[in-house]
Amino acid sequence: MISLMVADDQKLEDKGVLEAFSRHDIQITQQCKTSDEIFSSIKQGMPDIVLMSLSLGGLGAFEAVDHLRMNHPKVGIVMMLIHSDGPFPKRLLETGASGFVSKN
Repeated sequence: MISLMVADDQKLEDKGVLEAFSRHDIQITQQCKTSDEIFSSIKQGMPDIVLMSLSLGGLGAFEAVDHLRMNHPKVGIVMMLIHSDGPFPKRLLETGASGFVSKN
């Protein structure tokens, strides 16, 4: 079972996405709305992957990725972007994100 922390300003409730996670043995163990919630929640239970929105509240996404990489290097970080083109994907990967997916 893969444990997943979802960090987005909106709770992930899409039944299709949740069903797909379940079929692939992925369990959402935590949902956070800000970077501060990520850092406090991660102390209570280390997820395998953090699925983080670029528009997350609190620290900027780049700072949050950098903080996670420095303090929890084994946690995978996948960014959710509205637009998968432009400079953000490359910059996030250079910062330490493991990958990205489009919200669209």
